Amino acid sequence: MTDRPNGQASDYARPVPADLGVDTIVATAPAALSAPLSPDSRRVARLCLNPRSVAEIAATLDIPLTDTWKLVDDLDAAGHVMCTIRQEIDDEALHRILRHIKHL
Repeated sequence: MTDRPNGQASDYARPVPADLGVDTIVATAPAALSAPLSPDSRRVARLCLNPRSVAEIAATLDIPLTDTWKLVDDLDAAGHVMCTIRQEIDDEALHRILRHIKHL
């Protein structure tokens, strides 16, 4: 996490985006990988070439959940990812999310 001196991301003092949940599904837009991204944003973009939940991103990349939300929010605002907020969670997705949260 080289873009976060002393473990803190620049601009990460702002609040967590209210519309992103742990179950929000994130998918990378095709052009994102050729965009100039921070190292953490690039890791998220690469991982989300296959859609993932915010919880899965945080657990897989070992990034704190609050930082993951903000990275995803930044990527979404720049048009680099597409976020889908689930209305209902099926049992399989819930179990997968819970497994990943336990690893945090």
